[in-house]
Amino acid sequence: MSLTRMQRKRNVARLNIIWATISIGCLVLGGVCGAAFATSGVKSGPLTSQGDSFEPAQKVQVYASPTSSIHVAVKEPVYESLGMFTVYAYCPCEKCCGQWAGGPTASGVMPEEGRTIAADWDVLPAGTEVFINDHKYIVEDTGSGIVGNKIDIFMDSHQDALNWGVRELEVFYAAE
Repeated sequence: MSLTRMQRKRNVARLNIIWATISIGCLVLGGVCGAAFATSGVKSGPLTSQGDSFEPAQKVQVYASPTSSIHVAVKEPVYESLGMFTVYAYCPCEKCCGQWAGGPTASGVMPEEGRTIAADWDVLPAGTEVFINDHKYIVEDTGSGIVGNKIDIFMDSHQDALNWGVRELEVFYAAE
């Protein structure tokens, strides 16, 4: 079945909508596009000219050509257990961080609640992404008391860190 010139133009317009929504890791030149990462949303199936929303950080495949419709397929991550860890919490105060209070993490970035964790870099190297209670964290810090299967979750408030306490939790990573 051959598409009309208008249908091909619509497909190109749809592709432009995808380009605006997805941070592309490849180039589409009338063929199949490889892996890409959605920056703001994912849908499986045909795309509309209205644009489609995407889940953050989902890996997707984009298929398009001048003579076909455009489809997005979601590649769901596979989570593998790293085992049970003792999970603490800390904040940027002097009680928690001593001389490093209010400063950058051991990896050189400023810590951020909901992202930063401290770990033993022999167990979880800096930059490792892990999932705790279905939330993604990045190993950006370490500490003298964080040895072996221990993790310290960064929180903005000392009271929140105290309220967290100490928990034994299973930690996961997303296997490709």
